[in-house]
Amino acid sequence: LNRQLESNACILETEINNIPGLNVITPQGAMYVMVKIDLAAFDDISSDADFCHKLKWEESVEILPGECFSYPGTVRLVITPPHDILRAASARIAAFCQRHRK
Repeated sequence: LNRQLESNACILETEINNIPGLNVITPQGAMYVMVKIDLAAFDDISSDADFCHKLKWEESVEILPGECFSYPGTVRLVITPPHDILRAASARIAAFCQRHRK
């Protein structure tokens, strides 16, 4: 199980770090990754909660805003789904960010 989670975290870290405006905070053994959002890189995203809300409605990808964990300006993505699901979600997040980028 640990190897699978490590592999999943590496997939998400690689995929998400390739999206301008997003930066993965390398996980330290959790079942999720935190991603820092550069809000200045986006036209119409005002907060981490706004990012999550719009992403859910536009791309059907549900993630949690960091403000839920007293960590504003970030979002939380789980790393437990299979590789193909993580890659599909990453692609949807990339498309979303491209549409909203300044």
